[in-house]
Amino acid sequence: MGIAGQEDREPASVLVRAHGAVAVATLNRPEKLNAMTGPMQAEYACALRGLDEDPAVPAIVVTGAGRGFCAGADLGTLREGAEAVRAFAPAAEDLPLLVLRLRTPVLAAVNRPVAGVRFAYMLGSDVRFAPARRR
Repeated sequence: MGIAGQEDREPASVLVRAHGAVAVATLNRPEKLNAMTGPMQAEYACALRGLDEDPAVPAIVVTGAGRGFCAGADLGTLREGAEAVRAFAPAAEDLPLLVLRLRTPVLAAVNRPVAGVRFAYMLGSDVRFAPARRR
């Protein structure tokens, strides 16, 4: 399963795989708890749009690689200066509403932690699954 127009090419920070009939989009920066950068946001939006356009995809599962779903924005990237902030902002504007506009159901498989703007994206998913709190 590939993203429409990407011919099985996977970006480094967002992986898209078939898991049975379902598409799984994985945020793939586990060393940073999948914190979002501007390019990563653009890749994620492109992946969601491509999967939504694919009639063979009945549902999209979004998750994070490693031990966290998404720590929000990568503040280290934002400290790189005005150009980094300009690259981050346009993609961030579209993402909170993008999941709500998709025709394909989106399930968030939250594998701890989730913070910042990504928390809002998670809330926009049609269904959210998270592990029970450990005692």
